[in-house]
Parts: sequence; C-alpha cells; structure tokens
Amino acid sequence: MHLRNTLLLALLCAALGGYLYFVELPREPNSEGIQNALDFDVANVTHIELEHPGRKVVLERTEDGWTMLEPVEDLADERAIDNLLEAAHGCQITRTLDAVDNLATFGLDHASATLRLRLGDQELPALRIGKNAPVGGSTYLNREGDETVHLTPSTFATRIDLKSNDLRDKRVLRFDQGAVQSITLARPSGDITLAMDDSGIWKITAPTAHDVDQSTVTSLLSTLLSIRATNFIDEAPDLRPYGLDKPALRIKVGLADGVAASIDIGNERQGKLRIRSNRGATIYEVASWLRENLDQDLNHFRDKSICNFAPDDLAELRITTEGGETLNLSSRDGGDWVAPGRDGNVNGEAVQELIRELAALQGFEIAADSPDDLVALGLEPPKRTIEALSQDGAALATVVIGSHTTVGAQTEYTAMRQGADVVMHLREFVFDRLNRPIVELVSLPAASEGSAPPVPDSGAGDGVDENTLDDTAAASEQG
Repeated sequence: MHLRNTLLLALLCAALGGYLYFVELPREPNSEGIQNALDFDVANVTHIELEHPGRKVVLERTEDGWTMLEPVEDLADERAIDNLLEAAHGCQITRTLDAVDNLATFGLDHASATLRLRLGDQELPALRIGKNAPVGGSTYLNREGDETVHLTPSTFATRIDLKSNDLRDKRVLRFDQGAVQSITLARPSGDITLAMDDSGIWKITAPTAHDVDQSTVTSLLSTLLSIRATNFIDEAPDLRPYGLDKPALRIKVGLADGVAASIDIGNERQGKLRIRSNRGATIYEVASWLRENLDQDLNHFRDKSICNFAPDDLAELRITTEGGETLNLSSRDGGDWVAPGRDGNVNGEAVQELIRELAALQGFEIAADSPDDLVALGLEPPKRTIEALSQDGAALATVVIGSHTTVGAQTEYTAMRQGADVVMHLREFVFDRLNRPIVELVSLPAASEGSAPPVPDSGAGDGVDENTLDDTAAASEQG
C-alpha cells in the first residue's frame, strides 16, 4: 500500500517536472528585467472601459470629475477609479512566452477581463486577462491585437475584477456643509424646522421656537454627508415595496444659493434601509442603523444647557441639603477654597470637580416644560440647592436637583435652573457628583491630641451584671 502511494507521488512529480521542462522553461523572457504592460500618465487618462463576460463599465473624465456612462449614468467613485488606474499603471510583465500557437490554452481566446484606456485622442493597447498560471502566482495577459502572451502577478486580475457598483459614487447626498441655511425634518405628524440666524447660530423655528444644541445640527449634517450606499436599485417604477411612496421621514437641506438637497427614508429589509435622494430615481440601500441617527424628535435638537459660566468667575458656593444643612464655600481673588464658620479641611479637589460639573451642567433630555407639579419631579423639596456667585457677589446660577421614582420603579434624576421653566433629566453619575456628601467637601474636624474617648453614661444599662463581673475577676485571681 505504501509502495503504491510512493509510486503515484513520483508519477505526479514527474508530470509536473515534465510540464515545467517542456512547456514553461523554453519560454524564457525575451527581454531583460521587468517591464510595465502599459506606459502612461495616470493624470492624462480621460476614458476607461472595463469589460468582463456579461458586463461592461464605461467611465469618462469631465471638468467636474469622473462620470459613469454605462451601465447607468451617474457620478463615479473617484477613489475607486484612482485604485483602478494605479493597478493598470503598476501592471508588470514578469515573463514573456514565445512561440504561442493557441491563445485558448491560456484563456486568452475569450478574455476574463479587458481594460481599455484612452488619453485624449490616444488609445492605449487594451489589456486582456486570461487564466491563472499553474505555478508562481501569475496570470496570463496579452495586448489586444498581439498574440504574444505575458505573465503578470495575479493581484492585477483581482484588482480590476470590479462591477459597476464598485465604481459608482456611493454618496447619497452632496452639498457644502458651510452653505447650509436650513434643515427640515418632515413627517406626516408635523415638521421640525431648524434655521441659521444672521449671527450664524442655529434656532428651532417650527413647530415652536427654541434654542438649539448646536452640536446636534453639526452631527446631523455630518451623518447626511457620510451616508454611503451598499447597493443600488435603479429600476423601481413602484415605490411602495420600498416604503418610499409615502415616506415616514423626509430630510431637506436648504442651501445659501436656494438649491435644496433631500432624502426620503423608506423601510428596512434584511438589515438594509431604503432611501432615495432628490437628484435621481435610484433607490439606495444603506446601513439600517442610520435610521436611528437621522430620525430625531424635537427634544433631540433643543438646547439642554442648565448652567454655562466660566469656572474662574466663581467666587462663592452656597449649598443646601435636603435636610436643611448648609455649607458656604468661598474663594476670593482666586485663592484656596475655605468654608467660613466651619472647622475641618476643605477638599479642594472635590470642590473643583463640583465646580466643573456645575459650570457646564447639561441635561440629556427634556423632562418637562413649564411643569405644574415639581413634587412629582423630585424638585419640591429638592435633594440639593446650589447657588453660584461671582467675585462681585452677583448670581451666576442657582440650581436645584432632585430624584423621584417612576411608575416602573425606576429612579429618575432631575435638575432645574432658578428662573427657567424647563426641567432636565440628569445622568445618575452627574447627579451623584452634585449631590456628594458634605463631608466629602469639608472633612470633620480632627479630635484634639490627648483627648480621652467619651465615657459611657453610668446610668445607662448595658445588660451586664456588675456583681457577675466581680465574681469572674476573683475566680481568675484564685486560679
């Protein structure tokens, strides 16, 4: 049995050796060194045709960039084209085979890929890709109209194995973020409109006027510009299967020149969200998680600032706990924090942390507008009241914080600035920093050196019979 396997292996080795000796070795390179299959300047390419069996892509360079002409008319992916041209420019001939009688032997009678490049009026010889060579990680290649067969690294064939979707521009929206003047989120239930005022600040103008958290607008615009298609549906005369006949959400971006860009949000299928822009009939499939980033409500955009002052402007803090305990902290002229009227040491690090949290305090969502019942929101009485005063004694902010238990037995944390009519929800860790125990801000005074521990009250019973203790001691001495 082992002898037969050995003989079979020997026959295979002999066959391979014979192929190499009689087929490959006689075909030595007819020129010294490695040469490029094509010699051209990438920047001068104006036309590309990439053909595979059953499919063809045609690309044209215009003043505005690359455009796809076939199989659909659309903008092309500039980076993907750069990679394609880089692959063609770097395609090297590592060996040339002479005396080739039959191109079919090398898969070049019906090429697996053909690449044609044009530089203005100059058309370069088309590169035709054949089979992979049996050894050496190479692929057979020739130039159209020339029956000479060459070898090139197989990576070239891989890099140009591209479909139209690979070379198509995958951006769904294109606009200059700096030129945006308005954003409308249109739903059947009503529109939300954001507009930039004359000072360059975003405001909510509909359905009601509110200040805006500026970062939320920047984030939305960045998300819109970052949307990339994973698939294209070009022929869809009926929009109903995609949820786009009556979209649940349309986002419209108004630009300074009066032009608008918009997308409609459709349904989801197999983890893909269907959307459509106003620049064409194509339906795009994109990552489904984008819906969560795009479909925002009014409160998402509202400004949730509670306090906004410079920590260096602060000179005095007045803190009142739920139980009525008060603590005054003072730092006049930027000195160390002290607690007038209190013994013990001020924990400067803890106070600074409290100040940083208070100076830029923000909620994470709106709890209530103009609430009638502060008790239900845990703010009457509050868990803590904090007053911040400036160097000249002016009020920078007065904030109350509280907590309450919901119907679902969850604890919610709330905050409200005095004089405002909006209650915000706080994160638990923010609430804990503002509501930290007084002893963490000012330590208890240390006991005097040499002081005796407190003496128990002789009249207080402790459950131990003194006569029993005496009897026990006497017995111990006798032992």
